[in-house]
Amino acid sequence: MVACASRLLGSNHRRCGPHPAGVGTLPRPIRGATAGALAARALRLNCLTTHYADLWDEVWPQSPSPGWSLDDPRLSPWPSLTSKWSRASALRNAFERRWALVEIDALAALELGLTVDELCTIYRTQFPVLREYERDTWFDTRGKIAFTASKGLVGVGLDRKSFELWQEHLRQDRPPPKDLDTQGLTPPFEIRDREADMATAFRFFEERLGR
Repeated sequence: MVACASRLLGSNHRRCGPHPAGVGTLPRPIRGATAGALAARALRLNCLTTHYADLWDEVWPQSPSPGWSLDDPRLSPWPSLTSKWSRASALRNAFERRWALVEIDALAALELGLTVDELCTIYRTQFPVLREYERDTWFDTRGKIAFTASKGLVGVGLDRKSFELWQEHLRQDRPPPKDLDTQGLTPPFEIRDREADMATAFRFFEERLGR
């Protein structure tokens, strides 16, 4: 339920469902493979410090799940079910944290019986601000945000002027000024397509979980 409430479908339900739409009115995933996969991603997103070690050690062994739906070096190894909490348990870089949220959207859609087209339609029609931010968020090869237009991530990545200057140097195959990189970034930089990413995750879990 926490995972569903945190992403697109929970937000859409609160907007469009019966009012007032509190937590008690949210769709709840049933027990089983989908619930385990949702719980696993919620744990990896939230168990960032030793304060969550007991929660991890209790719940993680009860949350069997397929690993990542994408093969990308920016995604950290998936812990075994017997793993105790460590710093490596949590998702640390921006790329993998975003990818876990994409997977949660796909898993919640599967649990609620939606198609991937319906999931993308909800994203496209109900979340214009998120779409705008996604279209102008750039990741480096190590999973860091190089630049983002998101107003919720002020100070993350380079400012627009510095980022565009770096991009210009990359296009001209020239090294950037030495004082330009204040974030320890590694080019090249890329923008992700959230609809394509949700479709990738959806089809992966549809096959693996037999939905």
